[in-house]
Order: sequence, then structure tokens, then C-alpha cells
Amino acid sequence: MKTYTYIKLLPSTSLDVAHIYEHLFIDSFYKYASAELKIDPAVIGAVSGQTYNGIVFIDAWLYDRRVVKLFEQYVENEVLDMSLLKTVADQTAAEDSRTMKVTESLNQIISELKNTKWQYIDAVEPTLYADTVIDDKKLDDQNSSIRYKSVLVTLYIPLAKLTLEDRVVFHRLSVMVHDIVAAFVRQNGWYVLDNTIVKEKGGYISRGLSINLPQSAIKNSELESKLEDKIHTFNTEVNYSYIHSHLVEYAKQQLWTSDVANRLKYTDIIFSNKSVPKLATQKRVDALLDLIEVRVETIARNVAENLE
Repeated sequence: MKTYTYIKLLPSTSLDVAHIYEHLFIDSFYKYASAELKIDPAVIGAVSGQTYNGIVFIDAWLYDRRVVKLFEQYVENEVLDMSLLKTVADQTAAEDSRTMKVTESLNQIISELKNTKWQYIDAVEPTLYADTVIDDKKLDDQNSSIRYKSVLVTLYIPLAKLTLEDRVVFHRLSVMVHDIVAAFVRQNGWYVLDNTIVKEKGGYISRGLSINLPQSAIKNSELESKLEDKIHTFNTEVNYSYIHSHLVEYAKQQLWTSDVANRLKYTDIIFSNKSVPKLATQKRVDALLDLIEVRVETIARNVAENLE
């Protein structure tokens, strides 16, 4: 596994514009890597960001050397997909429960930000951060009447349908199932607020995540159906080598060795992380994806931001 932290200094760019740029950089990479490698975004790895006044951070956790190579090339030769601009503006709006305006001038400003080079964090000398607010018009759309809702998405399987080995594999496979859902969320211009660890309770094994989206975007029952379809039709055969790379790297990392003890707070099984890639055959992964059910329920925003 390779991890990266990059920063880009944008001292003359407003927080709203820099935030949209952060999302555009990430989604452009996911789209590029998916097309180049002919894989699902869910198996690319984790690329995320944070934006402050005058600075954007990008973090990446990548499990497969093919993705690593593309990411390093992409950072050096950044090509933003401007067709995603409206979608990522909607994402940032959903993150903050606002509505953003996308104009031609915004398009031009964003497209020019790629010309500022990313700096690898290890090459950055210690420095003081000057939190300077850029005097710029907000991008809020004052004429919009969009209202947002937060929902809890629970991905679950009845324990009665699973072997002990299935339960072991679900613990880490559920991370990629989360990413199947997250990819669908990003593509619709919504935002993932938080997620839970795997739990076994009431006869089910489950993992949850919370989403913020416009109230009128989709009914909860329809979202359940769409997410189940995304999970059940996931092409395991095409993506399996990347799933395997993920699980092999997961088993190697000392970072997650403490999972063994922590899991007993929420589950009844003890296992080594190194057992996961051995047990996660393509056939078992496929079978587990087919068994996953989805429940969607509306919850308060403050609850959605602090899932347990």
C-alpha cells in the first residue's frame, strides 16, 4: 500500500472555489482511473481532501501498483474533467447544506487552478499557516429553494445465512461495499457524512454510512432499491484482482493489527487480518455481495455526522 499527502497553496482563491476544486480533482481522478484501467471506482482506493483558506490537502491510500502509477502521473500532469463541475459543486453544497451557482467565470477560474503544482508533504519545510479569508463573493444561489435531508444507509446480511469464514471476509469487504455506495453518491452530487464500523447485533452483520442529499432527490425506498442493484450487479470478475490487492495490503499493515481486539466490542469473532485474503475467493466475494440488503432511514443531521 502507498499513502500520499499533497498540498496545493492557493492564497488568492476563495474557500468556496478551492473547495469545489478539491472535489473536482478527486472525482476527475476516479473517472480517469476507472476508464483507464476499466474497473469500478470502488476498487481504486481512498482519495480524499480537505480545504482551508488558501490551501487544499489531498490524501490517498492506494492498494494496487497499477492505481499507484496512474495517481502519480495524474498529480504531475493534472487534467481536470470540467464536465464534472456541476456535480462536484452539488457535492460541496450537500456537504454544507447549501446551493451553489456554477457560472462561466467559475469554470474558467477552476480550470486554471491546475497550473499551480501540488507539493508532496514530505518536501514541505515547517511553516506557519496564515488563515487569511479571501474577500470574494459567496457562491450561494439565493434563488434556490433546495432543502436537504440526512439518511442512514445500513448494509446488512442475516447471520443465519453466513459461515464463520463469510463473516471474517465481510469485515473488510464491507469497506469496498461502502465505496460502491460512495461512488453512486458522488455521481449524483450528494455527500457521505460519516460511516460506522462492522457490527453484529440482533442476528445481523452490518455496516452503515450517512449521506446528505436534497430532500426531493429520491425516496428512501427507491434509494434502497438502487443501492442494492448497484451492489448485486457489481462485476466481481473484472474487479477481483484489485479486491485481492486491497486485502493483501490490508493484511500486511501494522496500522490495523489492533482491529483484532477492538472487533470484540462489536462482534463475536476473533481472527487475524492475514486470514482475510486467503478466505476472500472470487466465489465467496460474489456470494456475499448477492446477500447484502440495504435499509435507508432519515435521521437528524447532527446524528448523521457522528455515527457510532
